[in-house]
Amino acid sequence: MEANDVDSFDEDSQIEKENQQQETQPVPRDEDYDSFDDDILIATPAKLPVHIDAGSKAPDFLDEDPISPSNASSHSLKTEGTQTEPVVCEPLNVNDDAEFSETPTLTSPKILGNHPTSSLPTPSALKALNRYFGYETFRPLQWDIIRGSLDGKDQLVVMSTGYGKSVCFQLKSLICGDLTIVISPLISLMDDQVSNLRSNSIQASTLNSQTNAAEREEILEKAQNGTLRFLYLTPEFIQVSENILSSLKHRVGLIAIDEAHCVSQWGHDFRSDYRKLADLRNIFPGVPFMAVTATATAQVCQDIIKSLDMKSAKTFKTSFNRKNLFLSVNQKGSVIEYDLRPLLMESQTIKGKHFGGPAVIYCFTRAMVTKVGEALLKLGVNCACYHAGLSEKVRRETHQGFIRDEVSTVVATVAFGMGIDKPDVRMVIHYGAPKDIESYYQEIGRAGRDGKPSQCITFFNAGDMVKRRSVISKEPKAAHHLRMLEDMEAFLTTNECRRHVLLCHFGEVGMNEIRPECCDSCDANIARRESGKALDVEVGKEARIVLHTVTKVYYNRKGVTGVIEFIRGSTSQQSMARGANAPFFGAGAERNIEWWKALISQMIISKLLTKETTSMANGYGGTILCCTPAGQSWYDLKQQSLKVPANEILLSSGARGAKRAAGDAVDKYKIGIINGSIQKSGEEVKILGSTRKNAYTFAANVGSDDRSCTGKNIKDLRVVLEQLRTEEAAQFDMPPFQVASNSVLDQLVAIRPTNSEEVDRINGWPVEKKRLFAEIFMKTIATFCEENNLGTNVSDATSVLLSPEQEGIVKNSLTPSQAAAYLMHLENAASLKDVAFARGISEATVCGYIVAAIDHGLPVHQSALGLTARRMQLLEAAINENGRDVSRLKPLMERLPPEAMDYNVLKFLMRILIYEFGTEETTQPSTSAQNTTGVPDWMAKLAYQKSDAKRFRK
Repeated sequence: MEANDVDSFDEDSQIEKENQQQETQPVPRDEDYDSFDDDILIATPAKLPVHIDAGSKAPDFLDEDPISPSNASSHSLKTEGTQTEPVVCEPLNVNDDAEFSETPTLTSPKILGNHPTSSLPTPSALKALNRYFGYETFRPLQWDIIRGSLDGKDQLVVMSTGYGKSVCFQLKSLICGDLTIVISPLISLMDDQVSNLRSNSIQASTLNSQTNAAEREEILEKAQNGTLRFLYLTPEFIQVSENILSSLKHRVGLIAIDEAHCVSQWGHDFRSDYRKLADLRNIFPGVPFMAVTATATAQVCQDIIKSLDMKSAKTFKTSFNRKNLFLSVNQKGSVIEYDLRPLLMESQTIKGKHFGGPAVIYCFTRAMVTKVGEALLKLGVNCACYHAGLSEKVRRETHQGFIRDEVSTVVATVAFGMGIDKPDVRMVIHYGAPKDIESYYQEIGRAGRDGKPSQCITFFNAGDMVKRRSVISKEPKAAHHLRMLEDMEAFLTTNECRRHVLLCHFGEVGMNEIRPECCDSCDANIARRESGKALDVEVGKEARIVLHTVTKVYYNRKGVTGVIEFIRGSTSQQSMARGANAPFFGAGAERNIEWWKALISQMIISKLLTKETTSMANGYGGTILCCTPAGQSWYDLKQQSLKVPANEILLSSGARGAKRAAGDAVDKYKIGIINGSIQKSGEEVKILGSTRKNAYTFAANVGSDDRSCTGKNIKDLRVVLEQLRTEEAAQFDMPPFQVASNSVLDQLVAIRPTNSEEVDRINGWPVEKKRLFAEIFMKTIATFCEENNLGTNVSDATSVLLSPEQEGIVKNSLTPSQAAAYLMHLENAASLKDVAFARGISEATVCGYIVAAIDHGLPVHQSALGLTARRMQLLEAAINENGRDVSRLKPLMERLPPEAMDYNVLKFLMRILIYEFGTEETTQPSTSAQNTTGVPDWMAKLAYQKSDAKRFRK
């Protein structure tokens, strides 16, 4: 690694640390902030809609069950003399057999403040929730948290991104009519949130280094006279603004600390000025604190509570599991275009190629940001770059262009991290390894905040880790950060469920099982299981060789390459110097380097080995392999068995562990080998039936009949409404998602309302937004539907392409995820790739969902899925040759001509045959009764009826 590789590492993450030397002033001046926020993008607040009076007081609903500081006692259940114990959330324990739930848990006494946790929301709270946020009910824990703030209690809220943290700290002032101070680390994030509040007729402002004297005076006047509901400040501003804050002490009802993990020195984004926020208690005695974050380990939570002097704080914690995010990791290649091109797609509503919607690509260095940006421009992507080396003007334009959908992709350093309040980001890509799991979780938190499926993809290689270690080794608390990096590496290299590894880091347990729509590891294991491959591999003997070499040959002072060279018997001078006659020298010569690297990677994940950084003779840092205490104990106890999750490398033909496992199976089960596969004697075999029982019918091609035309028209209506949203957003100078979210558009397309009663059925569209925009949307919908013969004010139809009976199957027999993917395919004649992009999941997962639909006889589009009569004929021949055995896919694939079809097409066609003919289960005879290399006679003699080729269109 060259010296300038280290020098060019992202200075963005260091800027806040370099700007901590400011002298405290009694009254802030503009020049006090010259060095603050120099890497913080500045967003221009959105213009208020023309009908809104910027000086008017927001409604406080004091006519309905008012709760305010002056009369709160009349609405409280007094328990005088009772000391409420701190509420502590224990790690979530989830039954492995149960569906992992997003419903949060609270381990606490049954009393929350002075109100029972079962206390129902007040009418004023529900009215405010509906008017300003568009929802009829609170999510679990939200009302408990809001009630706690009304009771004046300190609270720590650890809530996953997209769950509704802002509702928790914003609703109090909307109910009580007081002022909430919100402390946030980034000006851009504050400006986005202020813009969103203002678009809902809520009075909100921000004071920061960019606020001039006249604006500051106007904002303070509103705060002092009671018209301002929310004032957003940076922690740096607070340190030089004691006089300003003191003037507001009688108006402030809540202090909310957003991104509270920045308080903790053990967090991933520590800001020293956050640790001084407890001083606000001297200015605002008795005012409750609410610290909110999406990322905090137990250690970080304890540090936050201690630092903010939250002696009686209640801790609320939702699950960290964001089910709508699909996690995957790819090997980073040498050509950026080759890595990113397969992820791109095109559509009517987004200019240029894109990643299935708005996307953020994080890079380690500014130089890499530039390289990736240039590569994307060559590929036709409408993208922009963001990092601290760019001018404030460029950064502002990039930010504004992204949130307003003028730019589809932003390539950025981590400086772009928390500063994005955009709900519809469909993909987050890390082009290079993140520095730790907490940073990774924070950054992927930008994806899918609207709850819709989104993808989180990481590209990395071993060199990324070398660079990371080199930089971290020079930082304060290097040992702690290196351990965090090692956890990140374990996440990136694991063959187990990545979601499980991620959740375990935050203390959640109980999800270590393979499931679809989760991550690439789960998809790979599902495919491995379906093809009859092992899910783990025995590597005990090989692991002993590695541990012996690491500890006895190199004494924990050699890197991965050197250890492997010794094991493989390299003739290099260094390996020979350790002794060609030494034990285990050359013991692994029959394996290639990649196999041994894969094993060592799994041993690191299993905590038997670790990597450490050391100074080399040439002055650069190097990485060495060290045996952990657990590894030393395993070695000293002379353990012989070690099973690790399998991957294709460890299961390759050269792996002795795989061969030994197969050999053991032969001895134990007296197996019969059918078509080269292994089956246990006595195992049930599924034989395709000989008589057709059902007739399968494909869906009509889009445009071929009236019902399909209706499906196309619905797709076109969505395009028209997206264009209308963009036009209205431009008129009101706000991002499109503030006009109507994607979820609202989905409901508008499905219901197609033309009157206010039907509009009221739409969830998540605030009353103020409906008042502003509902009429123009209804007019557009009515005109389109009349011109295209589409029904309006639809009640409960699932799909215009299905019969009522089929609609019932979709609703009652498919899971919500299966139904969503299937209907997307059906309505749009979409391919697996198209659905995967739109849903933010892998093609393998989509394939499984479509298979579930076929199993119930639901129609699919043959052309979109590559289903042809010729391929069906080839498959039928292979099934017949295989004795009509459809238990496993691999034997069938091996009997097909090369490149006849992929596994997805094979699955679809086979399930169509199974739907039509059914299966007959039988028991595998003993080995002696059958030919171990050909088709058994008892299978070959089965009579069968051919499928109907007429179902396929030419």
